[in-house]
Formats: sequence, C-alpha cells, structure tokens
Amino acid sequence: MSVNDPLLKDLKGSVLGLIENINGNCFILDSNVGLIEFCILIEKVFSYGLNAQGNFVFTRQTEAWSWLESSVNNDNDIASFKYSSAVKFVKQEECLSTNKGRLRALIRYCLNDGCLYVPVKHFVRDSKSKAIIYKQNSILGDEILSEIFLSVLLQVSKIKFKLDASNTSFLDYTWDLPEVLKLELVPCKSLGISVSFVQEKALIVHIQSSSVLAENANVCVGDVLDSLNGVHICSSVKGKLNSIVRNSRGQPVLVKIVKVRNSKTNDLFSPIVALMKQLKLDPGISFNSSQDKGSGRKNKNSDGYCDVATDFTCHIFYSKDIDLVFTLLQSIGQGFRRTHYAV
Repeated sequence: MSVNDPLLKDLKGSVLGLIENINGNCFILDSNVGLIEFCILIEKVFSYGLNAQGNFVFTRQTEAWSWLESSVNNDNDIASFKYSSAVKFVKQEECLSTNKGRLRALIRYCLNDGCLYVPVKHFVRDSKSKAIIYKQNSILGDEILSEIFLSVLLQVSKIKFKLDASNTSFLDYTWDLPEVLKLELVPCKSLGISVSFVQEKALIVHIQSSSVLAENANVCVGDVLDSLNGVHICSSVKGKLNSIVRNSRGQPVLVKIVKVRNSKTNDLFSPIVALMKQLKLDPGISFNSSQDKGSGRKNKNSDGYCDVATDFTCHIFYSKDIDLVFTLLQSIGQGFRRTHYAV
C-alpha cells in the first residue's frame, strides 16, 4: 500500500476542515459541518482490512469494536483512564444493539475526552495482534501507515470536542443525529400516550389531548419514547411502562424523546421515518392540533388523516388485581408487532 493512502489523505483534509469550521468558543460541536464526514473516515480506517476469524468449517468477520473493547490497559496515565471509562460507558448503553453502533459511540466518547489515540498507540507496537486482526494491505495492518494514522489521532487529541455523547439511540443505523428532547414533567400517574414497538423502538402512535405530555407542543406522533425515569424503553419493558411511571409517585417524571422532525430545519429523521412506514403511519402528517393526536380526526393544522379501523370488535376484561391486568395485557400483546401500549 502506498504511503500516500487516499483514505489517510482524506482524513487529514477532514481534520483541517473541522478546524476551519470551529465555533467561537474553540470547541467542535455536533453542528460542525465537517464532523460526520470526519467520523465516517475514522470508522472506515478502523473497519477496513479486518481479517476473518475461525477455521475451514466456520469463519466470522472480525469487528473493530471487538479489539478496541479489549484494548483497555493498566497504564496509570490520564488518557488511558479516560479511554477505559469510555469503553465502560459504551458497554452500558442499552440502546445500542450492534458492534457498529458501539464503535461509533466509542469514537464520539473518545473525541470528547481526547483519548482516541490510546488503543492505536498500543496496537501499532503489537505486531502479533496487528497481523492477526488486520490484513497487511490495510492502514492498521501496515507498519508505516498505522504510525501515520496514530500521528493524526494524536493531533486530533489536541482539538477540543464538545459532543452530546448521550445522543446514541440511532448510532446503530446512522452517523446522523436526531434532535432529542429531555423533559421533566410534573408528577402524574399516566403520560397519556400510546406507543407501538418496532425494531426495539417505542414509537408514539397516539397522544391524548388532555395528557401531561400533550401540554408540551414539541412532542408529536412519530416521535420515539427513548427513556422514562432513566429506564431505556425497548421491547423488554412491554407492559411495564405504567409501573415505571408509578414507581416515581410524587416525583417529577423524566422523559427522553427522540424527534422524528427537527424543530429548526423541519427535516425528517430517516431512520424513524422507516419505522413509521412499517407501522403504516404517514410521516408527512403533522400532529400539532389541540385535539387527540393520532386519533384519526381531521386536525385544524393537520395535512391529512391517520389510518384508523372503523369496523372492529372490542373485548373488555376486568380484574381488581392490577399486576394481573398488566400480565394479561402483556400476554395478549405477544406476537402482535403493532400492539399499542398506553402509558
């Protein structure tokens, strides 16, 4: 491989672009126009030329996260401690289900802490691991190119990043970041919304007009309920949402919402749009009326209707045991991907 590798050349140019677009406080923020391109190039370097592991019967592709996760060392310097902490934080991110998403989150954590060079510094000195993990014609598998990559990361460590490291919910899908709302609601027994789970995301499909969440005009049908009182919301908590709210009785309810539409640019976030389409929801409809959002009624400021059944049979069950009610609802909902859960 040429010493003037085009990927490294692009990476160096991207670093210069970051610095040129730095804000007045000398920090690189998520809004920096060159940030996503820079992160993509870093990911490409880590992911390019990985060797397959296994034998003649079974092989699997090595993933960059696997060796980066295990590169935590016992050095006593501050940078190594920061890197170890970054790996620990990423492992605790319940919203990430793929190693690609974990790699992306790790890159963002390390940029904030100026420690992305730490695992590479140890890796380039370990010729045995280098030969096992990467092909020789890759950047990290080549003796000279890996040193050049390390020098770039050392330069990057001197740049101040101030990224929202908590915005990780969709890193499995894309480097693009959605708008996130963090709300502190008054104590209540119910949020007054219904969600439907699709691909481990709790998509809001209905908002009651009189509910505490409806008072915040920024929350709409199509948004994702990401966390509730610090609990990450995924399919494993189906049927337990009301219990999470009740457990904080008398205390403010903390809600994290991932927006389908950016409030500043009005752009739709494509990964959530794809989820909406799976639920037969029209991403083009705006739900900002004072009436029930998502009810299917014509809203004053709405661009259309929401699909709603007009011919159905309703079965009503009654029990004095609240826990039994939740168990029954959860059992009924199993197997129905589009089952809605009220919160």
